[in-house]
Amino acid sequence: AVVSTQSGHYGRGNVTIESITSGSYFWTDVLQIGDPDVPAYTMNASMVLSLAVIWVLVYCSIFNGVETAGWVVYVTVPLPILLIVILLIRGAMLDGASGGIEKYIAQWNATKLQETSIWVEATGQVFFTLSVCMGVMTAYSSHNTVKHQVGRDEKIISLSDMAIALLGGFTVYCMLGYLAHEAGTDDVYSISSMTLAFVAYPAGISLLAGSNLWGILFFLCLIMLGVDSAFSMVEAVTTVITDSWIAKRYNLGKPMVSFIVCLLGFACGLMYTMDIGLYLLDVIDHYLNNWGMIFLGFMECVSVGWFYKMGSQIKQIGALSVYTYNFTFFFSLLIGIIVGLNSGGDTVSAAGAGGYGCLAGFIVFAIGTTCAICMMRTDDEEGHMSSGAKLWALVGWHGPDRLRSYEGYNWSYQTVGILIFATMVVLVSFVAIFPRCMIDPRASGDTSFKGQLVWMFSPYMAKSDAEAEDDSGVYDEAHDVVVMNASVTNA
Repeated sequence: AVVSTQSGHYGRGNVTIESITSGSYFWTDVLQIGDPDVPAYTMNASMVLSLAVIWVLVYCSIFNGVETAGWVVYVTVPLPILLIVILLIRGAMLDGASGGIEKYIAQWNATKLQETSIWVEATGQVFFTLSVCMGVMTAYSSHNTVKHQVGRDEKIISLSDMAIALLGGFTVYCMLGYLAHEAGTDDVYSISSMTLAFVAYPAGISLLAGSNLWGILFFLCLIMLGVDSAFSMVEAVTTVITDSWIAKRYNLGKPMVSFIVCLLGFACGLMYTMDIGLYLLDVIDHYLNNWGMIFLGFMECVSVGWFYKMGSQIKQIGALSVYTYNFTFFFSLLIGIIVGLNSGGDTVSAAGAGGYGCLAGFIVFAIGTTCAICMMRTDDEEGHMSSGAKLWALVGWHGPDRLRSYEGYNWSYQTVGILIFATMVVLVSFVAIFPRCMIDPRASGDTSFKGQLVWMFSPYMAKSDAEAEDDSGVYDEAHDVVVMNASVTNA
């Protein structure tokens, strides 16, 4: 809990913004950060040991799936909340805490909302904190009954997450207000990210009476929150593997799958224990969290909104109308982006360029939608339906114009994040084109290895209406669309 700086330990009377932000003990002694331009690629033994301990905790929490995780969360969920409340109460009693609260909820800079990066980073943060597009919620919900109230759960989860984040914000800003009061400057409020969690907040704790106790409580809270998030993401992976034909064929149980996934996670985490580990973490987090999650979210929306039950939609209004409308939507989105990105300049503001893009996209969409409505088949088999009921909900994505270099890192670091993001794009596209690679190849009926291989990696073609009629005359919608949707989600 006592954090050192170049000028010695923190104490009353020598707290400065430089001493807080430098945090030489954390960066130099704990992480042993090296020069990014001259990396030594050496591993920090204490970090490797810490990483191993964390993965052991993760495995012990999840080795038997939700059966063990269900008991662990009785501790890892309520106890951190209790610790946050305790730290909040203690922080609210400090000098300057009211100033921190005022900075948190009473001072606004609405002009920041005009910056694209704010929305991209906020979206990435929401995706991460709610585990959107990580398969966590999908994995957990797969253990529910068919009639379980998912709509109720998603509201409870979202609102609870927001409430805990808001509560944590009060806890942090009480301490920042205290540090600003001690340092005599508001520059403390500009501290963020790891400096805030591992340097600034511990610096404030070190000034308190009984600092060791408060430090233990704070880092215990961080550990439990981190382990809780980690084993949830591991559960998402192990659920997919144990439900797949591979685990069934080779009789891989949950403990073995969990062990393999945790071992791979530990191996992948070793690169973060090097002297350049923090730089790699920053770059990979940027590309995965800010762009990878948004891309996966876009693909999931497309798969659910535009491919799921497409066969049923075609039966109702006809293939020509459906294909025209689907093409129109994505084409209008493309036209809007092109017009918007090329309308900027010295005489047109960013808001004006965006308006031109929206207008162009809307005109194309309106024309295409009108044509699609005119093409609707009138002799549908399920009775007359209004034109409004036949239109699908719209989806969209904002932010591709910022997919460029990140924070001035050289390309030796940029390449890692970009390659991981590109791999996600390739994998999702690959499984969308070849969904049979997610199915047991014996389902092809071919006993030869070559035949099964050809079957797995042949582009999947939807069945015609005649082919999709089974013996009872019921249209097989699932065969056409559920395989593709499940494959994209699994990927």
